Amino acid sequence: MRPGCARRLTSPASISAGYGPVCRRRIREAAAAIVLDGVKAEQHAKAVELIEAGGVVPTSRPGVFRTVGSSGDVIYVTHVKGHCSCPAGLRDRLCYHAVAVRLIDAASARRAA
Repeated sequence: MRPGCARRLTSPASISAGYGPVCRRRIREAAAAIVLDGVKAEQHAKAVELIEAGGVVPTSRPGVFRTVGSSGDVIYVTHVKGHCSCPAGLRDRLCYHAVAVRLIDAASARRAA
């Protein structure tokens, strides 16, 4: 089981992405409906692309995710509070990795409500 939808992942694609089709749909819906303050349109678009590509994977720690860098060969640790180990995050700048994690967190909160 994974955090989020709390459903057992059975397909190899879902297991590798860390999310099943139901959770991915909820994340897409939340991304379309949620406007995050201080987020540029380009950051939002890159965050949605990262999520759809399976580049955001939850860890066993609540609120902590592994995110893939834009080159595809670097993995960052990103927290829902906006902290990220990417170069921008280390300079206390809001990065698209953090935006992606916030969108996933918002989708989970919408599901719980």
